[in-house]
Amino acid sequence: VQDYKEHILFFINKFHEFVPPIFKEKLVEEIPKYYQKEFPQIWAEIEGIQKLIGLPMDMVLGFNLLYEVFTSCTSIVVRNGKNQILHGRNLDFAFGNELSNVHFFGIFHRDGEEVYRATCVAGLITQSNTMKKGKFTITFNSRILNEGMEKNVDALFKGAVKAEWPIRMAMENATNYEEAVDILANSKLIAPCFYIVGGLKDNEGTVLARDRDGIAGKRVLDEKNWALVQDNSDWWKPVLADEPDRRQPPIDRLNEKGQEDVDMEFIKTQILQKWPNRNYESIFSGTLSASLEHFEVEMYTLEDRKKYPSIYKKYFEDVYEAEEKEKKDLQKEEGKFSG
Repeated sequence: VQDYKEHILFFINKFHEFVPPIFKEKLVEEIPKYYQKEFPQIWAEIEGIQKLIGLPMDMVLGFNLLYEVFTSCTSIVVRNGKNQILHGRNLDFAFGNELSNVHFFGIFHRDGEEVYRATCVAGLITQSNTMKKGKFTITFNSRILNEGMEKNVDALFKGAVKAEWPIRMAMENATNYEEAVDILANSKLIAPCFYIVGGLKDNEGTVLARDRDGIAGKRVLDEKNWALVQDNSDWWKPVLADEPDRRQPPIDRLNEKGQEDVDMEFIKTQILQKWPNRNYESIFSGTLSASLEHFEVEMYTLEDRKKYPSIYKKYFEDVYEAEEKEKKDLQKEEGKFSG
């Protein structure tokens, strides 16, 4: 937190403007009281971050409910011809520059030994791209149901946790792929999501479509389905309206390549880095494999991102309008100065 303090302060201050009012009003008193009582570990960690960076607790707590406000992604898990389980994910999000500036690669240890690896956001207590070497990998995607924020707020006060918390619990406590899937399947969540889990070999690849209180759907690798591609909509429903298809193009490229020849480089360059899976909102592309002990993330600069159109503008319209106004105001000020 100290190393990234300046960037965290800038990001949180900007992000807090867009926290929905229904969340914002409860972040001041109700949510802190509830967390202190029901989730003392979560509260203690967030309180520690708050003391280090010096912002009001409601802003730091709101930042730690980042996913429950908005995020999007693409994930894929594959069993190739060598019986290796390969896993990939793009993180798509607004505030691209701000989020890039607070990302780092973390290796977590217990009693001197590595427990897991993850891409982390300084100021957050959870992670979303994770690997336990020789055991399993986990990523997650948002599950867009257009339900509004009221249900998230209601679940928060009924013992539910943020979607990334079960990932951390699985990484810290699960000893194998099956245990990890079980933790992800049975946790109560503030908001629906997709969990994507990769194991070591055979059919150890699962996608869970999670409701707040249970499983809405489950897919597992098998002899016919050797690759699972997940965007932000339920696979049994049509692709989200007004969005390009991020499901079928990757499947077509995988089938064209063939199971025998798929490797990490192919997943990165021909799946994750191809439009529309890669788009203006793509912050990074990550590839993981527990059996290969492979963990790689490529971050994208603003100039990289400008090469691709936006596909989430309707979700982040307020953010982009504010950024455009900020840019114009800055240009006006620079013009006055230079004149």
